[in-house]
Order: sequence, then C-alpha cells, then structure tokens
Amino acid sequence: MKKSQFFVILFLIFSLCGCTNRGGVDDLSSFDHLAYKPVEASGFTIKTQSAQAESGAANKSAEASLITIKSPWQGSQAGDSLNFIIKQPAQRIVAMSSTHVAMLDRLGAVDRIVGVSGIDFIANEYIQTHRDKIVDVGNEQYVDFEKLIALNPDLVLIYGVNGPSAMEFQMKELKIPFIYIGDYIEQSPLGKAEWIVALAQIIGCRERGIEIFNEIRERYDTVRAKVSNVTTKPKVMLNVPYNDSWFMPSVNNYAVRLINDAGGEYLFAENESNASQPIDIERAYQLASDADVWLNPGRLSSIDEMKNMLPRFAKVGVLKKGKVYNNDARSTPRGGNDFYESGTINPDVVLSDLISIFHPEIAADSLTYYRQLK
Repeated sequence: MKKSQFFVILFLIFSLCGCTNRGGVDDLSSFDHLAYKPVEASGFTIKTQSAQAESGAANKSAEASLITIKSPWQGSQAGDSLNFIIKQPAQRIVAMSSTHVAMLDRLGAVDRIVGVSGIDFIANEYIQTHRDKIVDVGNEQYVDFEKLIALNPDLVLIYGVNGPSAMEFQMKELKIPFIYIGDYIEQSPLGKAEWIVALAQIIGCRERGIEIFNEIRERYDTVRAKVSNVTTKPKVMLNVPYNDSWFMPSVNNYAVRLINDAGGEYLFAENESNASQPIDIERAYQLASDADVWLNPGRLSSIDEMKNMLPRFAKVGVLKKGKVYNNDARSTPRGGNDFYESGTINPDVVLSDLISIFHPEIAADSLTYYRQLK
C-alpha cells in the first residue's frame, strides 16, 4: 500500500464533525435565530436555532450554528454565498492565512493551530516557537494533503482569491472539514477586524469575540477623532510598479480608507471602481510630483533603491525630502510582513501610525507597522 493511500484510509476512519461544507444535506431552515449581524463587515452572518436561544442555551460554546459567508472571494455574486454548519467548537485548526493566526491569537486560542501555510512568513511568536508541533502544509496551490490528513483537523480555514480555493475539491473528496474566511475582501479596516467574531464562533466563544471587536472599534474611533477637525491634509501617493504595472487602488480600498481616516488625501481619487487600476509612468510621475507623503513602496527598503528603480523620480520633492514610509517595520527574516497579519486586527494601531506620519503636530507617537525609508 502506498503511503498516500494509507493516510487517506486512516483519515476516513476518524469521526469527522464540526463543519458541513457547501453542498451538504443538513437542514438549514432550523437555524432561524440571527445570533450576530456584523456592524462593519459585509461578508458573514451567524445564525443559531431558536430552540437553543429560547432555552438560554446553558452551554453556549456547544450550540450548533450556521455561518453564512456572503463574499467568499473577489468578484462574488449573490449566488456565490456559502453556508457552513459548525456543530461543535473546533479544537484542531489549520490556518491557511496569517490573519487567521492573528485572530486566533487575540482570542487566546492560537494553541489550537496544528497546521499553517508558509510558516517562515508568519510573524506570530507562538507559531515560531512551536515549529516542532505545527506543520507547514504548503500553500493552497501546492498543498501536501498527506500532511494535512495526518493532522486530523477539525477545521481548515481557507480563502478564495478570484474564485473557489484550489484546495476545495480535494478536501471535499477527502471529507476534510473547511470554511471560507473572507476578511481580506472587506474594504473597511473595522470590517476586516470584525471577522474575529466569526473565528470566535468557530471555536465556541462568540461573546468574547464580540467584546474584543467592540474594544477595537472603540479604540479606532478614539484615534480617528484626533484628526476629525484637520483642515490641511497631506496628499498621499501609493505603491511602485509591480511586474511593469503601477496599480492604484480604488477610493473604496482598505488602504485608502485608512488614509482618509488618518487625515490624508489620496491622490488618485478618480478611481471610484471596486478594483485597482493600472496607470502609466507619466501619470504616476504627475501624482508623485504632487505628493507630500509616499506610502507602501513594495519591497523597496531605502530611498536609494527607489531612485535606482525609478531614476526619473529622483528629483521629485517627496523623495528628496525623504517622506517615504513602508509598512514593513515588522517583517520576518524570510520576507513575511506582520502588517498583513496582526495589523488586520489592530487597525487602530495602523491608523495611529498614519496620523503620526501625516500630522506629527497632533500625534508624534513612535511607529509600529510603518518605518521611514532612509
């Protein structure tokens, strides 16, 4: 018997429980009590059964729930929403995104993670100090299903990019429970953070998740209020070319929302679509020439690197003044970036960084996720 066949047979012997994936036959109509409707997020809802709610559900952590994922991937249509029944709290979790790790850590449940994707790119201290216990199962395009099966996970947290995850078909074939987590699709900083409630439901502590999110929201609103009355807003340029294309996000984008909330003015306001748009080098030069601050220059780590990559821009005022900041202050040795990990559930800290950059006269706090290029 081949090793792969052995693992498949071994896995199917296990009693699978915890999550019914799309296409399941469970009766969804019994989940008729709206247990949580997000305040900021648009991508999920949580329902439980009225009988449980009316009885007071003595054991809230054990109640079954229905999590509807409204936007499982970019470009999702109304008919793409997925339903997942969580029958009991997940104890053994595989997290395919580092944001899942950050949320579970904030919930005090990072020790439930038994597998991850790209362990070298994860900043979380617990993951890095328990590499002997936590298995790297590969990325969604090249998953090691033998390792995944051997972990016997209660649930795998996955995501789709422009369509269903490449993992989905084989996991359904192997009866591996999974659920889509769509935090990255949210455009609102607080909307991204609110997905911690969905993770909390999955591990059986919804009320704790709600409490944590409310605290995040309160802190964010407090920080945002610092610049509510500013009249002078610095003009902000974003990004550098990637594969010969210079993409500028929509005014509805997560990064632009943060710029606005921090009292800045995004320069490419004409993009009112729901996607980033490429611009040519001439348009980029015009925008950069008008900029007071330049953010997120990719993997460039110094002003000299930027000048070498973009020699025509060397004399642009924002570069000459060194007003360039990257969000890579908390990077792993292999190139992972904690901005996209814990930054997702710390939008108030990210906002504080940006206010310190844009309005040092109001708040000159030390930076956490951002650093000024030298």
